[in-house]
Amino acid sequence: PHPEQGNVSAGMALFRSHCSGCHQIVAEGGYVTNAVPPGLGEATPTQIAEAVRIGPYVMPTFSQQAISDRQLDSIIRYVRYADHPDNRGGWALGNIGPIPEGLVSWFIAGTVLLGVCLVIGKRLHG
Repeated sequence: PHPEQGNVSAGMALFRSHCSGCHQIVAEGGYVTNAVPPGLGEATPTQIAEAVRIGPYVMPTFSQQAISDRQLDSIIRYVRYADHPDNRGGWALGNIGPIPEGLVSWFIAGTVLLGVCLVIGKRLHG
């Protein structure tokens, strides 16, 4: 494999359509019936390429017609990128995605708002 020749954006699109159903879009692994797909953070480019072509355990095989070598390079490049993404702001929170990160923000904001209401309520009744 030659991931340096791949494209991160194209790799993400390919990973999303072929791999994320089991490995999650952030390549952290997941759960499927009778198996636990591993996270790909520590996998080498060669291991990823071999897994795609051989299909270990319950993973399906992907022929060169399904995923070309050039597309595989892009997938590997995306997986390497997903292991250490470029966080340009905000809280990364383990790179679990915008929905859970937003939910955490709402919980923090709700707690602060509740605290402010309690302080104001005590001042009005005290």
